[in-house]
Amino acid sequence: MDIRIRAWDKTNKEMIHDLICFYPPNSEYNKGDAWGISHSNKFNSDNGYMWGVRDLIPMIYSGVKDKKGNPIFEGDILKFNGILWECRFCPLEFTFVWVIPDGSYHSYEFKYWESEVIGNIYKNPELIKI
Repeated sequence: MDIRIRAWDKTNKEMIHDLICFYPPNSEYNKGDAWGISHSNKFNSDNGYMWGVRDLIPMIYSGVKDKKGNPIFEGDILKFNGILWECRFCPLEFTFVWVIPDGSYHSYEFKYWESEVIGNIYKNPELIKI
């Protein structure tokens, strides 16, 4: 499986793509009170590491792509058969589920390979309210 991580930076209201690893606050490798992240592109800091990032929401790649070949991440909003769906990670089952606006899960009806990513819940909250 292709493992990819991105994160929504709530402070700067932007998506950070191609993250290599996270160092959560107050963890073994990060004694600070904010996130430390490593990015595939260098930040304006040493060795591509960026420390002191607050208010990050990490999202993992689902391992599948939409009909246009776009990778589908947790938090993405997709359109399929005229209905908007949200990709969510379900930790209890360690799988991704697809949710429609009424909050119900309909994974068996959803065909991600026929859907299109049209946004995500952080950049485009107006698209969907779940």
